[in-house]
Amino acid sequence: NPFSWELRFFLLGEKINEGFRLYQDISENIGPASAIIYSIIHYFSIKITLLPYLASILIGLQGIIFQRTIQRFDLVVNLGYFPFIVYVSLFHISMELWSLSPALMGLTFILMAWAEIIYQQRGLSANDRVFLIGIYLGIGSFFFLSYSFFIIWGLYALIAKKKPCDCRSWL
Repeated sequence: NPFSWELRFFLLGEKINEGFRLYQDISENIGPASAIIYSIIHYFSIKITLLPYLASILIGLQGIIFQRTIQRFDLVVNLGYFPFIVYVSLFHISMELWSLSPALMGLTFILMAWAEIIYQQRGLSANDRVFLIGIYLGIGSFFFLSYSFFIIWGLYALIAKKKPCDCRSWL
């Protein structure tokens, strides 16, 4: 059985496909990109029972981004695929695995911004990839409006660039 918020998002997509406008005709605090995704889901008549599978695929993609970032920048001791397993397992015990929520969709872009911030901090020099951080954080906030606070985090991370600590010595 779908959760109540899943039904709300599904009905939101239905109303958008009927011609109602978000924030004018529909009073909802959902991000515009999430509303587009839900209207696409409704337009193609994707069953609401398939949304957990889409959420699982998205969490798997996020786990791969998380794992690749950790391995690429040697953030922890070489643990193999343990960070991926922990990431996916934590989502498995939460309710996010069973729902394609706006926060889950936006988190993908927050993780991509995190990888770019680490890249910039490791290089200790700004290049044209700094623009990607803003784009990723902006897209993430279009999915889930509360993620706009991460723009402050991104600015701080770029302004306060100093050599990151070697966290591998802690383990």
